[in-house]
Amino acid sequence: ALRILPLLSFAPPPAVGPGADGRLRIGYLSSDLGQHTTGTNVAGIFRRHDRRRVHVFAYATSPHDGSPTRDRIEGDVETMRTCHALSTAQLAFAINADGVHVLVDFNGHTLGARSHAVALRPAPITVFDQGFAGSSGGVATHLAADRVSLPPEYVAATATERILLMPAFSNPLNNHRDASAYVAAPDPHRRYTRAALGLPEGGGGGGGA
Repeated sequence: ALRILPLLSFAPPPAVGPGADGRLRIGYLSSDLGQHTTGTNVAGIFRRHDRRRVHVFAYATSPHDGSPTRDRIEGDVETMRTCHALSTAQLAFAINADGVHVLVDFNGHTLGARSHAVALRPAPITVFDQGFAGSSGGVATHLAADRVSLPPEYVAATATERILLMPAFSNPLNNHRDASAYVAAPDPHRRYTRAALGLPEGGGGGGGA
């Protein structure tokens, strides 16, 4: 895999295990932690971490949009940072100063991304996930994917990072306990109604960027 040498010097994160705190520190970075498809998809995952073992950080690179989704995310994470006014270097150093072990970038190469900060490697493990179904091009150390978004035969030719191949579907879903049954093992004999999937009747236009 392509290796990108760090341009800045960062402190190593604290050890995981017994000691003062000793928890794994996971940070989630996105400009879409609000009323956006990504925000809606990931809003339910933060409170599902075991707080005895994991310290959850969120780095919002956009201002609060006044949405209930943003309120929910801010209430569910342990540490929330609003970082839209920070420069690339300031953002990278802020993440590093929090001692993050794993940084998950929910933007990828999409509108509002802060990929330059991820490329500086402020955490030992950086993951492209959710927002962009493709290789980071050397920006991140890992890529969360599935066999549909990244077929195994294309990995060697396209991926510059280590692949975290999910067993069914790589994108987290807000109400995943219910939705996973439809995504991972759909019943071909069942008629899936909008109501059964928690959607309003009538359809309408989609969300989006």
